[in-house]
Amino acid sequence: MVLMLFMQWLNVNGKMVVGTNIKCAGTHNWMSIKASEGHGHQCPCGDWWLEFSNFYDATLSYGDLIANRNSAYYQSGNYTLRQIGMIYNRSGEPEYSNRIYATMKEMYDSIGISI
Repeated sequence: MVLMLFMQWLNVNGKMVVGTNIKCAGTHNWMSIKASEGHGHQCPCGDWWLEFSNFYDATLSYGDLIANRNSAYYQSGNYTLRQIGMIYNRSGEPEYSNRIYATMKEMYDSIGISI
């Protein structure tokens, strides 16, 4: 149920998602998951990205990636926003964590969950 509500939030707020994260138009790859060369969609810049038919499938794939296929997340014991954030924000810049927290809070608020 929560995943379905999250997907509804994505559809309502799609402009924010599309404007900030999709590396190549038409892929629905809002979490910027790279593909190996020759698999997926090649952008004009030359990079390869996984391609999905919709945001729902892209989100399910990303959930599987962080839960089962990427050892930097759960398999390495990184569960919290702060722990996972340090993987991407090695400089410790507070604005990064604040921005991620604000987006997550907005998503949860939209489905009636206070964090």
